[in-house]
Amino acid sequence: MKMFPNKNWILSGVKTVLNKEDGTGSIERCSASGRMHMAHSPATISNTQDLVLSQEDKPKTHSSQQQIYR
Repeated sequence: MKMFPNKNWILSGVKTVLNKEDGTGSIERCSASGRMHMAHSPATISNTQDLVLSQEDKPKTHSSQQQIYR
C-alpha cells in the first residue's frame, strides 16, 4: 500500500487477495464458487405445470411449492 498510495487500496482487500493467492496459487475465482442456479428449460417448465395442474380436480390434496420444486 505504501508503494502505490494513489491506488486507494483498503488493507482488508489487500489481505483478502494475498490470502487467496497463498491458499490456491491464483487470484481467479474457483469454477464452482457462487450460488447454484436452476435451468429453465421447456421440459422442466412442462413438468412443473403438470404437477401444479394435476391438483385442480383433487380438493384438499395439494403439494407445497417446496414439494413441487423437488
